[in-house]
Amino acid sequence: MNESAPDSPLLAPSERMRRIADLLTKAILLSESNRALQREDRPGGPASRSAPFESDAERVLQYLRITGCGSPATIRHALGLSKATAYRALARLATDGHVVVRGQTRTLAYHLAEREPPAEKLALN
Repeated sequence: MNESAPDSPLLAPSERMRRIADLLTKAILLSESNRALQREDRPGGPASRSAPFESDAERVLQYLRITGCGSPATIRHALGLSKATAYRALARLATDGHVVVRGQTRTLAYHLAEREPPAEKLALN
């Protein structure tokens, strides 16, 4: 027996499968959101018919519409934003009521708001 091995038992098969499923789900969501965003950037795609994204906040909002939620790191990597740019865009969207923040520190995730922001918030923009 290896003396440096921890005394804790290995993961149960059901827990191992749950963790694998979580990782695969995250990978599929990231892949599909990247594919959808690339599709909109192609000539003849939806983005060419309408105005392109005017701000990083709009790009983040579009990403969240596709994926439903995302951590700041996932959003940054998917959209190729710097840390500061991503946090500014997320803070603006949260202040305007477009997204809600759930969790803290390592579990922090941004979700689309379930309702439209109040009219007074829209008028201020």
